[in-house]
Amino acid sequence: MIECKKRHMRIEVSHYEAVHTLIMSPDVPSPLRLVFVFSHGFSVDGTESARHFLDIANRIVEHGAHVVLFDYRGSGYSDGLFEDMTLESEIADLNSILDFVSAHFPGHRVIVWGESLGAAVVAHTLAARSDAFLALMWSLSADLYQRYNYRFGKEIDEQGYTYTDNGLKVKRIFLDSLKNRDTYAAIKSMHIPCLLVHGNADPVASIDLSRTAHRIASENTTLMEIRDGNHGFEGQPQQFSEALHLSLEWVFARV
Repeated sequence: MIECKKRHMRIEVSHYEAVHTLIMSPDVPSPLRLVFVFSHGFSVDGTESARHFLDIANRIVEHGAHVVLFDYRGSGYSDGLFEDMTLESEIADLNSILDFVSAHFPGHRVIVWGESLGAAVVAHTLAARSDAFLALMWSLSADLYQRYNYRFGKEIDEQGYTYTDNGLKVKRIFLDSLKNRDTYAAIKSMHIPCLLVHGNADPVASIDLSRTAHRIASENTTLMEIRDGNHGFEGQPQQFSEALHLSLEWVFARV
């Protein structure tokens, strides 16, 4: 059995802010020259809801690949305040992580795996890069301004800010960063194979978002629908196991 080595690092994004990063690697050399980079969603840390990115990461390391988990600025142990987070700041963070991976894992193929808003960040980041090999998007969040403005806009218009259910402050700067952002066009522009995995009972981000992405970018996307799956398959071990099995099968069929 392959054991996992873990390293915690801080990767600089600007001259005064850095993101906390966890690098997980096989403890023995592996011929599988792959690095998975995980992009977490809104108002959670880099382990994702129910810490299931860690579960996935351990499975990947057992296959002999490297994994990079990180907290976007304003989340987890990274610098910055959540209230200052924007789509642009998350794109900058992911770019810094991918630059680090390119420099420290030469000759490895990079697979970027995002969930919810983190999947949208993957799309907008990779649309402007050419160094990723595959992309996976669980519970894709798209139509960003429309959906987040519906969720937060009224209170932000009235008082300039609001709070998430877990007490994180959200300001107008976040909503403004979502304007004129076409996530479907970004996915189409990536020009790499992309797997969309979505539960058909998702109450947070409707499966219609992934269905639309698949229709618009049919030449480079594959859609897998998980029956009765909720957002991120939280508290659903059967659906989570199915989504993970299908995702890893899709990846390893292409490497």
